[in-house]
Amino acid sequence: MRAAARCLWVAASALLLYRTSLAGDPLFRLNLQTQPDYAVALSESRSDFLILGSDPFGMRKLHGQSLSYWQMSLSDVPFGTDRFPPPGVTIVNAPERPQSGWALLVSATAVAGSALNSFDDGPNEKFHFTSERWFQQDTYAGGGDKASHFVSYNVVSKELAIVYQGLGYSTRESRLMGFVVATFSGFVTEIGDGRGQYGFSYEDFLADTAGAASAAVIAAYGWGDLVGFRAGVMRAPDTPKQYSVNGLGKDYSREIYTADLKLVGLARRAHVDPGLARYLLFSLTYGVKGYPYAEPEFRQRQVGFEIGLNLGQVIWDLGVDNEKWWGIALHFIFDNIRFPYTAIGYRYDLNHRQWHGPDSGNSFSFTLP
Repeated sequence: MRAAARCLWVAASALLLYRTSLAGDPLFRLNLQTQPDYAVALSESRSDFLILGSDPFGMRKLHGQSLSYWQMSLSDVPFGTDRFPPPGVTIVNAPERPQSGWALLVSATAVAGSALNSFDDGPNEKFHFTSERWFQQDTYAGGGDKASHFVSYNVVSKELAIVYQGLGYSTRESRLMGFVVATFSGFVTEIGDGRGQYGFSYEDFLADTAGAASAAVIAAYGWGDLVGFRAGVMRAPDTPKQYSVNGLGKDYSREIYTADLKLVGLARRAHVDPGLARYLLFSLTYGVKGYPYAEPEFRQRQVGFEIGLNLGQVIWDLGVDNEKWWGIALHFIFDNIRFPYTAIGYRYDLNHRQWHGPDSGNSFSFTLP
């Protein structure tokens, strides 16, 4: 149930392994400062090419600097047009074959991290299934756990696909491998929960699968510069003893999850200059308060909307590329984590049918509306 922290750790570990294996690989030594219209990787020992870009169905034009660039074979690129080769092409060497050993190690790390997520969480019990339901008011976490599972495995699937691509696998192979390994990792987590205090929850597993699939779909359609998901933490008051009840797992009051529309990608598709709006996000949010340790009358399920900072775009424009390990780490952090007080908006409490805000998602106190 500690999905968010552990899954982010899994993805970060995989990226670290990826950086170690590709430290000198020329495929990823693109000059991002020049921002070429296209980036083409040519294998010296093979007759095919690899195209880096974001459009999965044609010539992959780079819509912006992103860790989510993809590869495709030259056979997928239309010949006999003035689009190939375009001006400003950067040609670099591509690896001869996929680095399957590193891919296996990365996959094993992801699965092992998910196993640790659940098998060390509480004493062993008889394996059992449970129905936690979804986002209903009377569920133990108000759906905060389901949002956590979805966003966490979206991140794992997305980052694993980037790793597999860097290890020489094709675009489609990378997306499929990222989805499969992330989904299997979620399954392993539920197997561990099944022998513990929580039980195997099919709702959790479906949320894991949906999150992993969403990352693959976003990558397949080249939407990485347009939409994304993040997890965030914030301050929240501890439950006073006089209002506390027995609960299960962690307190979800300090977490928030976002589905983001990136204005820079929207402006790019509308062919307009967004100006400083390129650094903004419009986000839908979900978070719960008082779950699972406060008495039911104090609990809140907050659905909201907000305007926030696109910190991932900020560091790109500051010149932080993905050539160094610390650049990869920074992009991983700022692309996937919502930092406190970097957004402002309004939240609607589904439990009490009341609006809160403007705030940063931290409006909550143990007083009845």
